[in-house]
Amino acid sequence: MSFNPARKLLLPAVLRGLALGAILTLPVTAPALAQSPRIVQLAGSMETTFALREDGSVVGWGRNDKGQLGPDPTPGNVPHKARPTPIALPGRARQIASGGDNGYALLEDGRLFAWGKGEGLGTGGSAGGVVRQAVADRGAGLRRAAGQVQSMADEAQRASRGDLGAAASLLGGLLSRKERAATPKAALSANLPPPAADSAVPIEVPLRDVKQIYAYKGVAIALMQDGTLRAWGSRSAGRVGDGKAVKRWGESSPPALSPVVVTGAEGITQVSIGDKHVLALRNDGRVLSWGLNARGQLGRQPVQEQALDTPDLVEGVSDAVQVAAGDYPVSMAVRHDGSLLVWGSSSMAHFGSGEADNGRGEWDIHPRPVPGVRSAARVVVGNLNAIAILRDGSLMGWGNTDWGNLGIGKKTGFVYSPTRLALRDVVDVVVQFGRTYAIKRDGSLWYMGVGDKEDWQSPHTSNASPIPLSLQP
Repeated sequence: MSFNPARKLLLPAVLRGLALGAILTLPVTAPALAQSPRIVQLAGSMETTFALREDGSVVGWGRNDKGQLGPDPTPGNVPHKARPTPIALPGRARQIASGGDNGYALLEDGRLFAWGKGEGLGTGGSAGGVVRQAVADRGAGLRRAAGQVQSMADEAQRASRGDLGAAASLLGGLLSRKERAATPKAALSANLPPPAADSAVPIEVPLRDVKQIYAYKGVAIALMQDGTLRAWGSRSAGRVGDGKAVKRWGESSPPALSPVVVTGAEGITQVSIGDKHVLALRNDGRVLSWGLNARGQLGRQPVQEQALDTPDLVEGVSDAVQVAAGDYPVSMAVRHDGSLLVWGSSSMAHFGSGEADNGRGEWDIHPRPVPGVRSAARVVVGNLNAIAILRDGSLMGWGNTDWGNLGIGKKTGFVYSPTRLALRDVVDVVVQFGRTYAIKRDGSLWYMGVGDKEDWQSPHTSNASPIPLSLQP
C-alpha cells in the first residue's frame, strides 16, 4: 500500500470522518514559548489529545462530541476545539490517557477518573435487571428458559463484579441458532445492554491500587500495583482480554461496562493498545499479546480472523523493556540493548527494511530487527509511521510522511529506512493520523503534520518541519 499526491485529494473526507482536531495555535516566538506551562505528558488518539502539566492540571483539544473535553457552554455543542480546554478534575493528576471518545486521569491520591462516552467510563451496573427485561421481551417461546437465564446472569454478575456486558453475552449463548433465526431483530437487540450515558464531567472509576492507565479507541486498561490488569470498554477484536468476546460470525461482542480481570496477565510492567490488538510487557522481559491476529501482529499462532481474546506469549521476544502496538496492524518491542524488533504487517513500511511493500500486503509473524535503530529508549507506532526516541533524546522515524508528519521537510511518499529527524532533546511523542506531537526536556510542545486551526480539513495545509505550540487558551 502506498500514497501519492493524487490520493491526497481524498483526505478532506477522510479527516472529516475521523474527526481529527485542529492545531492549537500559530507558531510562537521564543519568549512566549518560555511562558507556557511546562508539559510532562501527552496522551492522544486520532480524535482527542490531552496534555498533563507539571502542576497536575490537564488540558485537551480535538473532538468533543461525547464530552471528551468537558461541558461545552457554546450553543450546539461544538464538535471540535482547536485551542486547549481545561479539564475540571477533583484533584491533581499524575498520569493521563486518551481513548478517543474518553479521557482518563489517575490522580495523585490514587483515584481514577473517566469522562466522555458512556461505554468507556468503567462504572458498570447490575446485570440482573437488564437480563430479566431481555427475557420478558423474548416472548412466551423463551420464557421456559428464564430461570436458567437468570441463574447464569447472577453467576456472571458475581464472577465479573457486575459486568453487564458479560451477563448479556451469556443470555445470548442460551439461544440456539434456530431460535435466533426465528426471532425478530428487535427482540435480538435485547441481548445487548442499553447504551451507557455519556458524561462530560469526570466520574470516578471503581478501582483502587491503580499504577498506570492506558486507553485507545474504545478500550481502557488499568495496570494495578500488583502487576495484574483490569480492562473495560469495547470487546470487539478481543482487546478486553477476558475470553468473553463473541466469536460467532455476524454477531457483536457486548462491551465490558465494568473493569474485568485480563485473564493470565501477571507481572505486567507496561501495556500498549492498538486498533485491533494489545501488547503487555512482563517483568521478565517477555511479551504477552491478544486480539486479532490476521496479519501475525500477535506474534503467535494461530493466524486467523477470529479474535484470540486471552493473553499468550509472543514467540521469539525476550529481554524487552518497552512495547508498542500499532494500527496497520503492527507490533514493536524495544530490547534492553536498545535494538528494536517488529512483526505484523509491513504495508506502511513499518519494518524499516528499506524496501517498499507496494501494496502486496506482506506480513511476518516472526519478530525481526529494524535495521539501523540502536540505543532506542522507546518507540511510538501510529497507523502511518513509527518514531523511535533514542537515549540521547534524538528521534528516528520511518513510514508514510504524505503530510509532513515526520518533520523532515517532505510532504509526500514513504521513508523506507529509519531516518534522523530534526527535533532533539525529546522525552515524549504522540503519533496520530497525519500528525505528530512531541515534548522536549524543557517542557515545550512541538508539532508537525496536517492542518491548522483555520483549514484542518485540507490535505494541502501542513507543516513538514517542527513548529512550537503554546498551550495558553
